[in-house]
Amino acid sequence: MSNEMIDQVFMVNATIHLPALEQFFTSVSSGAALHKIILDEDKRPSDFLFLGANKAFEELTRLNRSDIINRTASEVWPGIGKMPFHLIETCGEVALTGEGKTFETYMPPLNKWCYVTALCPEKEFFVTIYHDLSDRKKGILPICSCCKRIRNNDGRWVQIDLGIVSTLGMQLSHGICPECGRNHYPDVFQGMEDKLLSH
Repeated sequence: MSNEMIDQVFMVNATIHLPALEQFFTSVSSGAALHKIILDEDKRPSDFLFLGANKAFEELTRLNRSDIINRTASEVWPGIGKMPFHLIETCGEVALTGEGKTFETYMPPLNKWCYVTALCPEKEFFVTIYHDLSDRKKGILPICSCCKRIRNNDGRWVQIDLGIVSTLGMQLSHGICPECGRNHYPDVFQGMEDKLLSH
């Protein structure tokens, strides 16, 4: 984490222990980021702000830290509030209660399965740690919830007889193909086509 990013975190809230935060970001090998929850007028989580991230987070998400610091999740990942898994609400609960959570979810903006740990260093702040599960999911075929096509090893979505899948003993994991994503969730998949197709 650069000094400039640490300064930005410091400006947001001076009570977070910055040396420990810097050490954490440089020592953890998984993608990690620091956020501040944003509440609506009813005091419910409605978005979150990116305050810091490590190099592994950049590599996992293909996002540059300089492009996301002091930007909201809805700016970085348009349509995040409409994702099937409610990341904002879940992490908001962590930030408000102080109780950490772990969960596994498919992240449409990344086209990856991730195991996520969310921790609260201080009220209204949370750290997310992302572990990429893509390799572990190779024995599981992603099936599009809408069109029922299956993503093959080349990343292409193809029609296949589901009876064959059952005969081979493969498991299915529901996701969404880019085409259906653009048609049914345009806010989430806006501007993500190239990244989705290239993974």
